[in-house]
Amino acid sequence: MKAVLVAVSLVVVIPSWTVSAHQSESGDVSISHPWALPAKAGENTRLYFVLENEEQDRVTVTNMETPVARFARFQFQADSETVLSLSSRTIRSEETLNVASHHMWFELFDLRQDLIKGDRFPVALTFADGRIIHLSVVVGLSPHANQESE
Repeated sequence: MKAVLVAVSLVVVIPSWTVSAHQSESGDVSISHPWALPAKAGENTRLYFVLENEEQDRVTVTNMETPVARFARFQFQADSETVLSLSSRTIRSEETLNVASHHMWFELFDLRQDLIKGDRFPVALTFADGRIIHLSVVVGLSPHANQESE
């Protein structure tokens, strides 16, 4: 019975948020410009964004889920020949994590559908404290590249 009450309490206390494709927030954690590269079903692709932690404490990203891929993994380029995966990533207070470069990204594995430029798809980013931030990801080029070409 105690476990049920704790689970219900967590559901009531830990909300999730959904906002526009350009900015998502939970408390003082914000995620800007989530975007992914176009790819065909069965292939892998990369998802990028910028995460800013303006909370007093650190936050830890522990998982990413999306219906468009079998699974997602946080990856980074360790050196010119080595790509490594992380099971989680902690972002210190007042730190900005740029998951929007060729050095760091989320890899979406075994896409379940084609991702075509202009498409949008949902992503749930889970944190160690139980919060979930829901993103609407745009398929295409970097938001900065789009601005430069306009």
